[in-house]
Amino acid sequence: MALTFPLSLAAFYDLLSIAEVRLELMRQDEHSGMGSGETLAAELAPALWQAEITLDPMPIAEAARIAALIEALDGSIRTFHLANPAHEYPLADPDGSILGAAAPEILSVASGGGALALAGLPAGYQLSAGDFLSFSHGSGRQALHRVVETAMADGAGETADFEVRPPLPAAATAGMAITLLRPTAKMALVPGSFEAGTTAGAMTRGMKFTARERY
Repeated sequence: MALTFPLSLAAFYDLLSIAEVRLELMRQDEHSGMGSGETLAAELAPALWQAEITLDPMPIAEAARIAALIEALDGSIRTFHLANPAHEYPLADPDGSILGAAAPEILSVASGGGALALAGLPAGYQLSAGDFLSFSHGSGRQALHRVVETAMADGAGETADFEVRPPLPAAATAGMAITLLRPTAKMALVPGSFEAGTTAGAMTRGMKFTARERY
């Protein structure tokens, strides 16, 4: 069956046995020095998530299967969804059972996009600083954000405004569905970053790649 891009978690991420991950928000800023000694900073483009992934040692056959899947991405052309293996669920809901079948959504977005409020949560549901959330917007676009401050839903399942980073895109509006369990970013390989690893005996070790967010 032909692959459908971006590859879903089940079609790519869930097949990886990840040994190490480094997830960073890469800012795209410009700094300029003034004659007075002052430094001015400006954001040239929105910050993007970047992940460095190292896979566990694996049998040769498994390594060949994963390498073939990564090669099917056609370098940086095709995209896939990637979660943060170190933080797939909210800290206060480590298996997602408290959220259950609730359907959280954006209640409101603060001016500038640096904060938002959610609705549709179980009463008393807690988001902690460091948690992630994601949502789809536009035509195939995906946004991943990290919670900056703890927020708790009231009896109606609504939170007050809480900070997130990076700031939300202008397309974020009330009523958009929010993913709190296994939130994802849409990623593409960084050119030249895939390393197939080294095979010795029956095992392949050192397979790794770097991926960068693509809107």
